[in-house]
Amino acid sequence: MGNKKRSKVEYYSNLMIKKSIPEQLYIMMFSVIEFKELIIRFLRRDITVRYKQSILGLLWVFIIPVISILFFVVLNKSGVMNLEKVNIPYPLYAIVGITCWQLFSNSLMYSINALVGAGGMIAKINFPKSTLIFAAIGRAFVEFLIRCVMIIAVAMYYQYIPSWKIIFVPLVIISLILFSTALGFLFSILNCIFRDIGNVIQLIMTFCMFVTPVLYPIKKGALQILNQYNPLNYFINGIRDLAFGLNTVPISSVMIVCGLSVLLFIILWRLFIIVEPRIAERI
Repeated sequence: MGNKKRSKVEYYSNLMIKKSIPEQLYIMMFSVIEFKELIIRFLRRDITVRYKQSILGLLWVFIIPVISILFFVVLNKSGVMNLEKVNIPYPLYAIVGITCWQLFSNSLMYSINALVGAGGMIAKINFPKSTLIFAAIGRAFVEFLIRCVMIIAVAMYYQYIPSWKIIFVPLVIISLILFSTALGFLFSILNCIFRDIGNVIQLIMTFCMFVTPVLYPIKKGALQILNQYNPLNYFINGIRDLAFGLNTVPISSVMIVCGLSVLLFIILWRLFIIVEPRIAERI
């Protein structure tokens, strides 16, 4: 049985190079289906370990975004920071932004540390290392679904009816997940080589959150120009625009960013598979 699994792993990582691009894509997708049980097992393990010995447990999924929103509300009320007006209730605007941001940031950070965190298992067992990345993304997605309960609750409180365009929101969310996964493939490999990568990315993420319209709109100045080249601007504002009928960013730009995210995902997943046989040497 062990030899059978080993041959499959070697086939995905090495023999794929000899295949055409359509055949490679088929094999890559088949590998996810083939090892779906392993992905689910890793996902359950990650969630259990994260919340098993926590006093508040899953409440932390709600506490962090709520505290972040309250922090900006206090700054705005005290006059320390003057936030631009938005066309929907600010708590609803902010909760959608922070929920989408944490989907991205958690997906990236969980996947970056996935390989290093499973170093002992990688060194002893031969299995597709991408399953660790997909499990990490799955954990972030589960937390995202839980946070969506807050969005629904806030929308009901303000009696805010979403736009019919909300039916397209899942497509943008999927593209955001693919974008996060693509970066996770890249930086998880780099983190195996340079262990400082995780800390550096964490610092960059903190900076990016404040220059991206997550908790407040950015309509003028240098940050507005910067956000024209920030894909997260189109993901987060695109989701809010579609959900609530706003017009913050051009829908055509959102579609372009979504398409490029799919392409980036395929390219970096393929790169990950190429270097996969050498990962155990770097752990």
